[in-house]
Parts: sequence; C-alpha cells; structure tokens
Amino acid sequence: MTLKEIRELLKSGKPIQYQSIPNRWVKIMEDESVSFAFSSTDYRIAPEPKLRPWKPEEAIGKVVKHKKDTLIVVVSAVILFKGFAESLGWHDFQWYLENCECLDGSPCGVVEN
Repeated sequence: MTLKEIRELLKSGKPIQYQSIPNRWVKIMEDESVSFAFSSTDYRIAPEPKLRPWKPEEAIGKVVKHKKDTLIVVVSAVILFKGFAESLGWHDFQWYLENCECLDGSPCGVVEN
C-alpha cells in the first residue's frame, strides 16, 4: 500500500491500521501524520468488527426489549447449548441478537474486533 493510497483511504473514511509489533495492529487516526516508518506491507484496511451473541455467563440478569414491540423482559436462566429463558419462554442465542436490544439501545451481543 502506498502513502498516497493510505491518505486516500483515510479521506474516504476507511479505517487504516499499521502493524507495530508482530500481530499487534494499531489504528491510524485521520489527523495523524502518515509516513512509511514501516514497510508498505505493514499497513491494511482495518477489519470490520463482528457482533456475536452473548455467551450464557454474559446474559443472566440482562434487561432487554423486543425491537418490534414494547415488551421488556429479564433474561433469567440459561438452557445450555440452546438459549436463554425469560418470562415468555426461551429463545436461542442468535434470536436475541437479531430481535432484541438492551434498554439503552445497544445490541444483545458483544462486538469483537
């Protein structure tokens, strides 16, 4: 990746990273001075963060609301390898991620980079 390509990608809003030490990627900020302190192979477009469903230990006691109506429930139990239980029954982990959100609007899952 050339210096010109990096600057163009930053201007277009693409997150760029450079490898500071093996397997450690650091985001370049838009206003940061971009120079080739490293070889051009040490730069990349940052991978998109992924959202995964909660793990059982992350969900117990969470208060969630269904996206399509006003129903609010508390995740009260875990049915191992199946999903979470709440006042209306149980749903699998992915269902919560797709159909519910926390009261503050955040997803029923964890963002992983």
